[in-house]
Amino acid sequence: MDTRLAALMGSSTPLPVADALAAVSRILDLVERHGRETAAARQRLEWLKAAVALESRVSALKGVLAAEAQQAHAGEGAAGIPASSLLAGTMFMSRKEALAVVRQGEQVHQHPELEQACLQGSVSSKQAQAITSSLEALPEGATEQHKSQVAGKLVELAKVFDPAGLRGAAGQIYECVNPEYAAKARADHLEAQREQAIRERYLKFEPTGRGSTRISGLLPTLEAEQIRKLAAAYAAKLRRAQENNDEQLRQAGLPTPQSPSPAARLADGLAALAAAHSLHAEAPENGGDRPTVIVTIEYQDLKNLAAKARLIEPGENLPASQLRQLCCQAGLIPAVLGGQSEPLDVGRASRLATGAIRKALTLRDQGCAFPGCDQPPAECHAHHLNPWWNGGQTSLDNLVLVCPHHHGIVEPSHDPTADRWAIQIRDGIPQAIPPRHLDPQQKPWIHQRYKPMGLTAVSPNSIQPESGAGRAPEANTANRPRPAGLAAAAAA
Repeated sequence: MDTRLAALMGSSTPLPVADALAAVSRILDLVERHGRETAAARQRLEWLKAAVALESRVSALKGVLAAEAQQAHAGEGAAGIPASSLLAGTMFMSRKEALAVVRQGEQVHQHPELEQACLQGSVSSKQAQAITSSLEALPEGATEQHKSQVAGKLVELAKVFDPAGLRGAAGQIYECVNPEYAAKARADHLEAQREQAIRERYLKFEPTGRGSTRISGLLPTLEAEQIRKLAAAYAAKLRRAQENNDEQLRQAGLPTPQSPSPAARLADGLAALAAAHSLHAEAPENGGDRPTVIVTIEYQDLKNLAAKARLIEPGENLPASQLRQLCCQAGLIPAVLGGQSEPLDVGRASRLATGAIRKALTLRDQGCAFPGCDQPPAECHAHHLNPWWNGGQTSLDNLVLVCPHHHGIVEPSHDPTADRWAIQIRDGIPQAIPPRHLDPQQKPWIHQRYKPMGLTAVSPNSIQPESGAGRAPEANTANRPRPAGLAAAAAA
């Protein structure tokens, strides 16, 4: 490293933008191209994490510079065109990409606390996008003070939540900073969202001229989820058929065809749905039950037609008008995880989870329980914590939802001394236990969807940072999303 760069790195004096960017570029030029072959696995992961963090900070600076250039009309002054057009024309970016850079920079620039967190690297660019879009989606009556308070809390939660988790938390935080207005505003907001979704709905079939048709569209959440559930059920049926066929080919010593991608399999499922509907309009079983959209709601709220219904997948809310329609069409089943009509413990009578157990798992786990995974319940296996071959029971307290990939990671070995990942249930919360070679103390990992956010109704000026932010919380069910008293199960 040359003397000037070494001096810059050892100095705390702020640099002009041009000098700082030149220094970063020069340092990247000095990254060794060889000699990394013998690096340890942990060291390689540390390098990767550091590169991702650096990319996030550079992206934040890019957004700040874009916002400042737009605000100063730099593009018009230098070339007579907007900054986004100048980027598109000189940096080999599409018009859409250039506009996105400027737009994201402007949105973040409106919130100084968020902008500073992005520049420091504590909030990634994707998290920043989730925060700014969530702030824009707040009810119409939200003041700038409310938005500032929500933004501040979301910046704190960015230490433990990914972009999807931040989007889901924004509405709850707003209810805390403005509890008097939030209840009515949320109901009105949901109704307005529903009406807008209906107005904007469309479906297009566009032949490509190459033997295929491009399908695109926009549907309200509930209708889209019903279609996705049905297509996923047929896709699962096709996957099982292919697995059986592959096994027969392997036994015969023949090569097996390449498996389709998840997206291609879902497309196959949609096509199979259409074909089956043409014949008899019956959907196959998926995970022990017909495709079902489950809505959880407290009994008193249902009685009062309050707007507190939640779709288990993908986690969006329902307005009261749609809830009333859903309740008219659906049967009500107990979802207190023990309804007499649907046993949740079949012992050793069956290895596979029954439909009732599968519904209860969906309500409890809400998807793959392995931390960091966002696979929905329909794509998950019901994994026995104590294996079936070891005498394990097929019951709710011995099962957990995991996707096929993580099922292979946590599946117990016949070797009792094997050092590998495992899952346990503590206080109704799935916890992933790392192997000893990764963590000698084997501290549990908890998926962010089970972590309490510690949100309570407070005045707009009283939000304080949570102690221990960023650490995995102890098992606690006080604030985690949990099944309500009744569930309306609308069978598609």
